[in-house]
Amino acid sequence: VTALDALAAVEGYLPAVELGDYRTGENARSLAMTLCCNTFNGGIVLGGPLASPAGLDLRTEGMVLTHNGAVCASATAVEVLGDPLRSVAFMANKLAEQGGCLRAGMVLMTGSIVRSIPLAPGDAVRVDFTRLGTLHLRFVP
Repeated sequence: VTALDALAAVEGYLPAVELGDYRTGENARSLAMTLCCNTFNGGIVLGGPLASPAGLDLRTEGMVLTHNGAVCASATAVEVLGDPLRSVAFMANKLAEQGGCLRAGMVLMTGSIVRSIPLAPGDAVRVDFTRLGTLHLRFVP
């Protein structure tokens, strides 16, 4: 599977945020172990509506991350292997090596384009994407 194959199979794009689960205290793991075992994902938040991939070069999709009113990160999706569709192709090929496959309707997270930020109860996060929309999150105790 190539990035072009992935593009042909993608129904659309959504604004999304991964909620990390970096444990501390008694259940602490090293950051290297967390990344190596892909155990950082605690959940995802999806926005909408679904954006058609027609005419939308995902590599140039930008985003600005605001934490409690202060801009703390920005980037474009080219940060994901040069093209997020390469990430989709990688996932498809790795699954095929193990006898699996991607199926219609699956939601894929292709990788973060900005660094993770620590959050606390009461924090507010806003994520503005160039064309995909905006996500507003508030973390309540």
